[in-house]
Amino acid sequence: MNTLFGPTEAGYGSVRAIYAMTANGAFAIGSSSTGIGDDTDAALLAHARSWADCVLVGSQTVKDEDYSGAVVSAAEQKARIDRGQAPVPPIAVPTNSLDLDPAAKFFTDTEAAPLLLTSSEHRPAALLEAGARILACNTESPHAILQVLREQGYEKIMLEGGPGLFAQFMRAELVDVAYITVAPRWTANTLGEDGFPDSELILDNVASSETGCVFLRYRRALND
Repeated sequence: MNTLFGPTEAGYGSVRAIYAMTANGAFAIGSSSTGIGDDTDAALLAHARSWADCVLVGSQTVKDEDYSGAVVSAAEQKARIDRGQAPVPPIAVPTNSLDLDPAAKFFTDTEAAPLLLTSSEHRPAALLEAGARILACNTESPHAILQVLREQGYEKIMLEGGPGLFAQFMRAELVDVAYITVAPRWTANTLGEDGFPDSELILDNVASSETGCVFLRYRRALND
């Protein structure tokens, strides 16, 4: 797993993105990414979350995937504490509507308080009572999102999607490292519709699993 994930130092990349897609570039089957990856992909995601100070996810992805909080083993929690990190990384969600169900697993099945970033002045009592931390943020600007997270002390950010949030951060050239799992299947929707920029990447690692998934690790090519 260390080979798949690569260097852990923030200098190699403090903002990283991770996602799985089909061989023809679809992020989801229907509205969910469930079933695209395999056990190795799931282990890589868990490893990525263990690295992160904070996980960043779009609000629609939280709803579509029925997100819960990050799960970190007791051993890894101890290792995180030894590294000066919180035991479990919180999940941050940019959302201007704040249209999230306080009874959802995102609030009820988590060890770290969810962090909601919003330009709205509204502070729904139900979300606050469910344990959410709500911070003011211009969610249209990936730079502003990153600044707010940095102000909270989060240096290592793991971006988990969805496609719109990926595209937003990639257009702003803020993603340093991308972990892409390619699954051996076709499906209808492709990521081309989501406005990914024309950017040059450097391939750092390629691996495959017995199920036919291919694991790619890229880093952003820096302009001279």
